[in-house]
Amino acid sequence: MTNDSNSPERTVPQSVVDDAISIVQSARKNAVSSINAEMVKRNWFLGKIIIEEELRGNYEENYGKRVIVTLSKALSIYGKGFSASNLYKYAQFYKNFPKMFSPAS
Repeated sequence: MTNDSNSPERTVPQSVVDDAISIVQSARKNAVSSINAEMVKRNWFLGKIIIEEELRGNYEENYGKRVIVTLSKALSIYGKGFSASNLYKYAQFYKNFPKMFSPAS
């Protein structure tokens, strides 16, 4: 598309700008909601495997702590959200809501 220097520039209607802004804002809002839902799901499933593995330890002293510390170290490559204290919270989350998700979710 060339701009003929003899023709006046056409102004982009504000409605086009407003529509573009609305699209971007809506997409951002939807992305945040999707990310939050996936993080809840991730945390629940992490809690589930922690609790299940603790139970496999047959109540061996400190086994649950070792599970948490091991997972925290292994998952630290993915960021700060996997500290031991967070993993304890995920385990508690699963204990509080054991039927929130089905295994196939």
